[in-house]
Amino acid sequence: MTGTTGGAIAGLPSVDPAVHSPIQVVSPSALLDAPASVRGLVAFVAVLALGGLLLWRYEPFVARSADASMARPLSSLVYGAAAHAVIAFGGVYLINQLAGLEAFGYNAGAVGFVVGLVVVLLAASLGFTVVGTTIVGFVRDPNYWYGLLVGALLAALAAFVGSLAGATLWFVLVSMGIGGPARRWVHADEISDARDASRE
Repeated sequence: MTGTTGGAIAGLPSVDPAVHSPIQVVSPSALLDAPASVRGLVAFVAVLALGGLLLWRYEPFVARSADASMARPLSSLVYGAAAHAVIAFGGVYLINQLAGLEAFGYNAGAVGFVVGLVVVLLAASLGFTVVGTTIVGFVRDPNYWYGLLVGALLAALAAFVGSLAGATLWFVLVSMGIGGPARRWVHADEISDARDASRE
């Protein structure tokens, strides 16, 4: 007879709570291993939803981001790559800090993973919206909502392709889109000092 504190009960295998932790349920491998059509649809819906939220709530910020990114696209690519590195470092650091804690029987490191995933998706939504708006601007007056739609389609294409080519396309487009605001943020003090000097 098996005791209540260990192993199986009545021949049933024991279930380790760690096996069903949220971090495994939302593991990136689950999405990466999904069919191409599913990956594309998830990317399209995620970028469209989060990008729409950004436009609805912070359209002036999106407009400034588009101006900054497309004014110096190569520089934006470099700053965007650096922003990706900072986001990745922050996510890994948060996961490591929370990994030893438990909440409701689950590893709290999942919280860090989810927060990092949300930040990555928000950055991607901004980046694709900026790039999509720039593409729309080549054929008509720039429109951020049309740009969001084009950006979501680009995200879906990158996710559909998958593998290294899709990941590279995703990384380059998002980096170009978020690099402008990242550069402005890094040099914010210099810009402020220059404005103050011009007023004197």
